[in-house]
Amino acid sequence: MWCIFVTVFKKFSGIRLDAQQILRDAELGGLPADWVRYSEGSKVLERCLPPPGLASHDELVRWFGEGLRQLRDAKVLDPYIAARRAKKAALAAPKPQAPVAPPDPMAG
Repeated sequence: MWCIFVTVFKKFSGIRLDAQQILRDAELGGLPADWVRYSEGSKVLERCLPPPGLASHDELVRWFGEGLRQLRDAKVLDPYIAARRAKKAALAAPKPQAPVAPPDPMAG
């Protein structure tokens, strides 16, 4: 069975996700009802392809793409994306240089 999960089990890329915020965003963003919501545990959202599944690889790719678009349109992952961008920008920012002491004229 093919599924898409949104979890808070681990801090992916060092970013902590809030399960209650994800559930609020899913509701406010109009995430379709075929996404199962979990109020306890690490799994927060789940969308599974019911048996017998899809007939072709292309249909499966479309199904996954549709699910990812639904998450995007409902803005469920916006807090993660914003935090990831901020972290990436912080890592790319120039680091302050330690001041270099002038040479000691008394040294040899």
